[in-house]
Amino acid sequence: MNKSIIGKNYLLLTSFGLAYCGRLVTPEGLTGGVFEHPSNIHNTNNGPVWNELAANKNGRRDAAEFKHYEGLSTLPSIIAAHEWAGELPWQPI
Repeated sequence: MNKSIIGKNYLLLTSFGLAYCGRLVTPEGLTGGVFEHPSNIHNTNNGPVWNELAANKNGRRDAAEFKHYEGLSTLPSIIAAHEWAGELPWQPI
């Protein structure tokens, strides 16, 4: 995450086998980051299509299920990050 750009949206894969998307607020440690209003990608309903989900291709986001979190969250162990095209699935008003 040290090379990632603050303020950009990312799809994140953690070492715990979970996937999230959120806006990077600040890198944290060597492999983590603090994210604003992250969403857990609970189920893609299409298998491991992370690149298409991040790029918003082939209707992958419409089929996916998300669990949203308010505020800031620290994700400590990120093993992959893809830039998230466009808006995040949930942003508070």
